[in-house]
Amino acid sequence: IEGKYTVGEQVRILIEEAQLEETAGLFAEELAEQAGINAEVVLLEEGTMEANAKAGDFCLGLLEEVAKGLGEEGYQLTLGTEQREVSIIEANTITGIRWGCVDLLELVREKDKILPRGTVRDYPAYEVRGFGIDVGRKAIPLDMLYRIVEAMSEEKMNTLLVHLNDNQIIAQSEYDGTLEGARNLYGGFRLESDIRNEAGTGITSTDLFYTKEEFSQFIHAASVYGVQVVPEIDTPAHSLALTKVFPELGRSDDANAADQLDLSKQEARELAKRIWKEYLVSTDGEDAVFEECKAVHIGMDEYFGTGEEFASYMTEMESYLTELAPGKEIRMWGSLTRMGADYSGLSQDVQLYLWSTEWADPGEMYEAGFGIINTLSKYLYIVPGSGYDRLDVAYLQEEWQPNIFECSDKTWVIPSYSDQMLGACYMVWNDMVFYEEIEISDEDIYERVEEPLPVIADKLWR
Repeated sequence: IEGKYTVGEQVRILIEEAQLEETAGLFAEELAEQAGINAEVVLLEEGTMEANAKAGDFCLGLLEEVAKGLGEEGYQLTLGTEQREVSIIEANTITGIRWGCVDLLELVREKDKILPRGTVRDYPAYEVRGFGIDVGRKAIPLDMLYRIVEAMSEEKMNTLLVHLNDNQIIAQSEYDGTLEGARNLYGGFRLESDIRNEAGTGITSTDLFYTKEEFSQFIHAASVYGVQVVPEIDTPAHSLALTKVFPELGRSDDANAADQLDLSKQEARELAKRIWKEYLVSTDGEDAVFEECKAVHIGMDEYFGTGEEFASYMTEMESYLTELAPGKEIRMWGSLTRMGADYSGLSQDVQLYLWSTEWADPGEMYEAGFGIINTLSKYLYIVPGSGYDRLDVAYLQEEWQPNIFECSDKTWVIPSYSDQMLGACYMVWNDMVFYEEIEISDEDIYERVEEPLPVIADKLWR
């Protein structure tokens, strides 16, 4: 269809499905804030949109029959029909509708409310388009996480990994070299928990934490923006927040491993299970905290014990979480190659964040059948205040590809068309916040998050 039409300053957003009300409401807010358009959301009776739509309306609707070409997140945007000047977004899922709203809003802004007639069909190249943030080492306010979600949504990035617990890197910290000294270093666990030791001390951080209700609300709010929150509780290493409270369950053979659970003790394994159960099982008629999460992350990085212990714990945790919360995707850091672990008992449904080719060989992991998420530290890690202070945006723009894993002496290319090549995730790690001479504000972090976001998002969508 040739020609153009103008979007007025007063519009209606028409829907027929009540499940689209939050998405439509968010779209209305954004139209007002970003384009100066006053939009009213109207819920119509099913099957009446065609009769009710009039010039200037925005119509949002789920397709009655699944359009295979659009997948889970694609959408079709119709700008004007032969009969009237309406804008129509159709998709298989609510997320697809959200991304259609994002792009229609961008068009309205860029074209100064004068839209070209025609049809757009758009869908992502990769399933996981992610960013992750370490809130364990640095107390990141929940307001900042909301802000990050909004920025991600504007770029159609759909996955936010929240690394909920971590601690000072013991080997790089100043302390007296003893096990007790190591356990006096900082360890953060940001989520409210009822788990306490016999003395009544809990694992939750006291400087800043998210209540269960707050975090559950955040997970839901993010989903309206099209962003899936993936909560990570990292064990058996990076767990000083646990071993400080339960020292009898932590390793005692090496001060540098004071943040690691002693996997030779079943009680240590049961502690990790209790923590996950607290957030994955509904209680007192309330939905589980992680109820709306599509995926959860069980950590499993940089463990210094034996491959045998690692493998048995990994398979035990994967099996337990699958039984506890059927249908949720289980993710973990890629560590199987370096650990020399027998992972034959691990489900191939597990999805691996590959952050180091030394810890996990990309080719080996692909051949083993695991889902792969590129998180290669060389290109995708931000550690404010360190040699990884910012990402190389020019390199990301000109050369980086999500399916390529490159190190100094070898390059792996995972087929981009493979169902196993899930996507990529860049990260912020707050390793340096414990050095007095380095001051890193929340704004410093946000600036470093925002800078590469459009480039990475574009590579993952297109």
